[in-house]
Amino acid sequence: MGLVLAAVAVAVIIGGAALAYMFAGKGGGQQPDMSPSTMDDMDITQAAEGSVVPVVYGRVRLAGNIIWYENLNTVAETQEVETGKGGSDEEDVITGYHYYLDVWQAVCRGKISWIATYVQDELKNVNATLTLKNDGTQNTFPSALQISFGDDTPPGENANKLPGIAHVFYRKLYLGLNATNAPTIHFIVEKDLTGIGVTDPEIANGSNPHAIIYDILLEAGALSSQIDIDSFNAAGQYWKDKGYGLNLKFTRQSKAKEKIAFILKMLGGAFGVNHENKFILKAFDENDTSSATINTEDWLEFQFARRTWFDTFNEFRCNYVDQNQHYSQRTLIARNPANTALQGKKSSVSIDLSGFRSKLTAAKRLWEIMKKESYPYAKIKGSTSLKLYETNVGDIVTINNSEYNIADAEFRVVVKDISEIDQNKIGWELEQFSETLFDDYYGSGGFPGGVRPVTVPEKLIHQGVYEIPYNPATEYHRVYLLFAARENNFEAGFEVLFSATGVDYTSKGIFNAWSQYGTLDEAYTINTYTIDDEIGILYTPYRDDPQFATGSRTDLFVIDRYLLIDDEIMKFQTVTAEGPGSYRLTGVIRGMFNTIPATHGSGSSIWLFNLSASSMLRNISSSDFYLKFLPYYKSKKVDPGDATAIHVTTVYNRAKQPWIPTAIKAVRSGSDVTLTIYTTTQTRDGAGKAGAASQTDYVPTSVDDKLEVYDSDEGSGASQLLTSGADSRSNAGAFTYYARQKNGTFTSSWVSVYVDTADGIYWS
Repeated sequence: MGLVLAAVAVAVIIGGAALAYMFAGKGGGQQPDMSPSTMDDMDITQAAEGSVVPVVYGRVRLAGNIIWYENLNTVAETQEVETGKGGSDEEDVITGYHYYLDVWQAVCRGKISWIATYVQDELKNVNATLTLKNDGTQNTFPSALQISFGDDTPPGENANKLPGIAHVFYRKLYLGLNATNAPTIHFIVEKDLTGIGVTDPEIANGSNPHAIIYDILLEAGALSSQIDIDSFNAAGQYWKDKGYGLNLKFTRQSKAKEKIAFILKMLGGAFGVNHENKFILKAFDENDTSSATINTEDWLEFQFARRTWFDTFNEFRCNYVDQNQHYSQRTLIARNPANTALQGKKSSVSIDLSGFRSKLTAAKRLWEIMKKESYPYAKIKGSTSLKLYETNVGDIVTINNSEYNIADAEFRVVVKDISEIDQNKIGWELEQFSETLFDDYYGSGGFPGGVRPVTVPEKLIHQGVYEIPYNPATEYHRVYLLFAARENNFEAGFEVLFSATGVDYTSKGIFNAWSQYGTLDEAYTINTYTIDDEIGILYTPYRDDPQFATGSRTDLFVIDRYLLIDDEIMKFQTVTAEGPGSYRLTGVIRGMFNTIPATHGSGSSIWLFNLSASSMLRNISSSDFYLKFLPYYKSKKVDPGDATAIHVTTVYNRAKQPWIPTAIKAVRSGSDVTLTIYTTTQTRDGAGKAGAASQTDYVPTSVDDKLEVYDSDEGSGASQLLTSGADSRSNAGAFTYYARQKNGTFTSSWVSVYVDTADGIYWS
């Protein structure tokens, strides 16, 4: 299968580019000949007719192929130069030329969507006066569009319309100042397989593999009636659930079966023909069940072998394409330390996952491969009669063989050989169905993060305590958030010990809410939206534990998932892998629980946590105390003498600190001034706790505590206490009005509004 472009491909090189001259010193000078380059100056490197047009699936980056160019335009670049003695005269001197060219490029087989462009490896729009794009389905080409070019002409009327090929025409493509070549343009395009004839052809992170294979078969000449659509859709559902969309570009002619084998090698699956002579597709699903049994007497030939540990691997490297790194190739590594310890050496293997464009999905697939290939699974090779003719490649079968003491063992069919079917014989190659032996955990960065062979809990390296402000869960009570980043995945929780002296400790209970610790990779500025979807927080975790995944917008407002940097509490929605081991958090709600948004420097500590009863320590009245966290696993626990104590010396009483009023509105009518104070009402859920649509505005707003107010004429010494957000003044002169919330001896900061003498509305 392959598409060939029936046109000459060219690369444009402009020769004889004018040089920029600088004139130095006093007095006149002879200006050199600065005539522009012409079409005759171009040195064209041609590709032979018959170039292969790339076939793409999913979202990929690829270069276009120039198939026509014409109409070179030049614009002179001038500079004023002194020509007389003492600089008495000046004249404009040509120092170079800007070049423009009409260019027609073929890109790939359609139908595609145009996503973005890279010009000279920089993500930006192409600089041209007119851009005409064909997604591979439109019956248009440059000369058919009847563009008015004046004296210029587009490709001739006999130009090929390039049916089925996505192409783009640029009118006056800017080549640059004194450019020596046409700019290299890369396109980000996405294949559109909608309506191809299978379910869910487009899924997260690319095209569904079953739709890609279906399309390859159709392009190779297969009829839809020759394809078992049910088996294809079943495989597609499995890959959709996994999130295994693929992104591929085939840039050379090859056979359909080679392309299909390349796809299935990345995914784990089988392609073949069933007993009805229809093409079938099978995804290797860990939840598959046995569909047939082969007993001892059924075997005509039987060979059994088990790999040794030295036939396995313990370091797995894969290449994938990272859409967050300009679609460049990246490498992930997954290691099995238990296998390494057993073999006593490193045994590496490279895996091609170039069809994945997401770091998370590539890591997920890499860990699946690691678990299987670092285990010495058994293999069977043999033959049976035609009794199992309807069993297909990919099916699970139950094996019994009394001579080898094998009973009810499940194996997967990897090869079905019917070359000797005329002799009533079918050959089989089977591999032990080992997927059920493993869990579904994977390191989201692709690096080691699994359970260590030794299960002895370790003391915490990163831990912390934070006195939480007022919030609907703990209200006015003094409560401390406990932050603990465990060293091993197997540790189930930690005991908290308390001491007022740092000598004698008593237990405050068992807690199991672990937190994730990390450091900022770049500064997070205060200059973001209140809900930040644009910039986000880039950080590297100490360990990917616990793991935090992307949530929905609805969950952002209702789930108690937070982060803490310095003294600012925030929420976050999306978690995107970016760079080796780093993540970017977006959908960030700033200043939760009325904490103050601030700029946080690169290298600052960040804690990700879930707010729950198991993350909060209550009933501490001391103002100077010590805490120790003791991780445990089953009956094993860190010795108190080994744990590092946390010394708390400052009590902020944050929960009793009233929140600053949001705003003050003053309405003047003559001498009468009506004032409305909009308080931040603590006892009602706000942004980050419930959707904005479910909130109710109260005017004047209700007040949890008292309001202390005064104006500049009265002075702060004559302040008054209000129990609602409504107040008034009779004052014809200008004055400033101040308000703050007050809770006993605790007060918020002041907020003020200046009221001038003119009638109108004034805001703080």
